[in-house]
Amino acid sequence: MPQSPPEVKKLLFYDTTLGAVMLIAVSLFLTSTCQAIGRDKITIVLDPGHSGKEIQGVDKRTNLIDHDYPNHPEMEETYRVARAVGARLEKAGYKVIYTKKDVADTVSLRERATVGQESHAALGVSIHNDHGKSYKSFGQVYEQGLGQWRGGTQSRPKAKFENKDIAAVSAAYAKIFARERTKVEQHTVAVTPISFDNRPGIEPGNIPQVMLFAGTEPNAIPWIYNEVGGKNFGSEEERLYAQGIANSIEKCVSNTSKKQ
Repeated sequence: MPQSPPEVKKLLFYDTTLGAVMLIAVSLFLTSTCQAIGRDKITIVLDPGHSGKEIQGVDKRTNLIDHDYPNHPEMEETYRVARAVGARLEKAGYKVIYTKKDVADTVSLRERATVGQESHAALGVSIHNDHGKSYKSFGQVYEQGLGQWRGGTQSRPKAKFENKDIAAVSAAYAKIFARERTKVEQHTVAVTPISFDNRPGIEPGNIPQVMLFAGTEPNAIPWIYNEVGGKNFGSEEERLYAQGIANSIEKCVSNTSKKQ
């Protein structure tokens, strides 16, 4: 039989600066997600960025524009990174599900979040890079933050992130991702805010929509979004990015107790 999940101990060890309220919320969330972490294998969802064809729909639950598009060579690079991360996690005993089965698949943001929710994943991880920035100078992590929003205006948004427990877990995990990626990737990676304001065809706001959707009940799950500079992004940079993300996932969601 699997032992009690060690994730709360992991978070206490790695992030002793967290406040008591956040730690309580993290503990409550992790001990209540038995569907994700009480199985023989922990499920991780990997989400390589962008779609094979342009998408321009309206999400029925939030009325947000669900927009995605092909972005070369980012989508090929991040797909390879996702597969490399997945191979390592599977070797370590995790169950890995991808939001795209092929690099050219067209999958909406809502559909990506649904993949994570329906699999009761312990964690969803988006993987992107930015060819407008150099690898050595750019590394970011985005968390699901309480009060983040999309669509409309900040005072009157179409949708707002309001899940306290998920926000606490995502904040703790984001710190771990920034730390572990920094160790591996040979540059500084930081947890930062993001803005989607003034981007044509994209809803304004400050949370990636896949993270907003994934963190909304029912079956809400924590989600972390990763960015890195895409200039000079060769095979070695791909390897380091994949290693940094895989290390981060293993630190966030330990699989030790699931090995029989």
